[in-house]
Amino acid sequence: MELFNADEKRLWREYCAIVQLPMNQFLDIQNALLSEQLDLVAKNRWYDPFVGGGLPKNIEEFRRTVPLHVWKDYEPHLQSESLNGYAGDPHCWVHTSWTHGSFKKVPWARRFYDAQCRHAIAAMMMSVARYEGDVRLNKNFRVLPILPDAPFASAWLESGILQREIVTSNLDTQKDDSDLTMSQRIQAGIWRSMEPGVDCIIGMASTLLLARREFERMIAKTSFRQLRSQVGSRAAFKWALGIIRRTITGQPWEPKSLLAPKSIITWGADTSILTPTLEAQWGAPVFQLYASSEGGIMAMQDWRRKGLVPLPTSVFMEFLPAGASPDNEATVLIDELQVGQLYEPILTSFYGMPFLRLRQGDLLRVEGHNEHGVPLFEFHSRADDIIDLGSIARIDTETLTEALNQVGIDKEEWVARKELTDGRPTMCLYIDREPEQVKEMRHKVHRALGKVDPHYREASYTLGYPLMRLISTRAGAEGLPKGSDSKQVAEAVALD
Repeated sequence: MELFNADEKRLWREYCAIVQLPMNQFLDIQNALLSEQLDLVAKNRWYDPFVGGGLPKNIEEFRRTVPLHVWKDYEPHLQSESLNGYAGDPHCWVHTSWTHGSFKKVPWARRFYDAQCRHAIAAMMMSVARYEGDVRLNKNFRVLPILPDAPFASAWLESGILQREIVTSNLDTQKDDSDLTMSQRIQAGIWRSMEPGVDCIIGMASTLLLARREFERMIAKTSFRQLRSQVGSRAAFKWALGIIRRTITGQPWEPKSLLAPKSIITWGADTSILTPTLEAQWGAPVFQLYASSEGGIMAMQDWRRKGLVPLPTSVFMEFLPAGASPDNEATVLIDELQVGQLYEPILTSFYGMPFLRLRQGDLLRVEGHNEHGVPLFEFHSRADDIIDLGSIARIDTETLTEALNQVGIDKEEWVARKELTDGRPTMCLYIDREPEQVKEMRHKVHRALGKVDPHYREASYTLGYPLMRLISTRAGAEGLPKGSDSKQVAEAVALD
């Protein structure tokens, strides 16, 4: 079957019905896939360290006896990419940047990978739909992926979608571009997208900020003659109109001037905060995903963009109420969630994937329910001692302590939290020193943190604005009192 020749109603049901399930069907799918996973767990000794004693015989026993875990419990078993006794051979390994310059490495089973490709196709379909059932994907549908190379998860998904020949990428995937930097790849993709244009742009929210800067750099060294000869007359005349508009208004170039996409598919911890900026720069509505390497695409908006709809086919989802003790039986299921409350997702893998009751480390707020009774989520913040900067750098207490010790600041002298500064997420370090001393330390702390955690340097370059503020607690009422407890790095509970 070719997607672009099939009946639209059938295609919509095949890919997009996943966000329109009534609660009873949602739970049936979850329970069936979890029962299948428990059978695999019982047959494979690899899971023994994580089951907490005897093997669970059913879902109720699973929730009662298997303890909650965190990433550190799994890290030693996955970092070597050697899985003796594992349920099956991984189709691919995906990576995510993690604390202290490290990476999470997660094996994706083939069935899981295929499910994620289907979810990504559904996201593309709904991101440009004008109403329920509106299918606009075809072979002429052009996608500009602003993505890193494999082994990052998004790159694996891009490859899987292109292999299905459903849409056209504006990046030349046949070309060996292994020697190109991320900036060069972005500029190459934008150059190819100017004519005949692009329908959908896909990338993490922070990476799209980098892409906007690369667009401006590229345009600054572009001429009318070059565009007309290498791209086309339409792009050249759009460029000329943009030059006139910029001369009159004095406003900077924005990608929307030449690309005019129909949608932006994006994700990341700060997506909601950055959405107005991205829509102003790219000239299209944002379509949000909630995803991770451990859980894949776990939720997405539908064509109405009113909230994140959970998907039943990526992982089994339980939820730990914010502030609750992480005990075996403290979690609730999706049909027990309360509107307005905060919950940490607890993930259990399907398809022979590795995770049993893994704490995701995020806090989601329940915004309401859709017409089918399924909760709608909004990403709120981290639930642990990690400050997430652009979903690139994850700064924890250990990392900050090491960096600040290098510049002579003891752990009793500081506390940190994530805040909004001029509408942009930043890490604010409150230091118990005189204002003059703190001012002199800023560049030293910035350099030290970049040495301790290379992902911080990458995030600084990608986001393109200062990610850290140093504030003296002795400067006035806005500071923290002297002697503040700084055992944890606390992300702001409310960013608004």
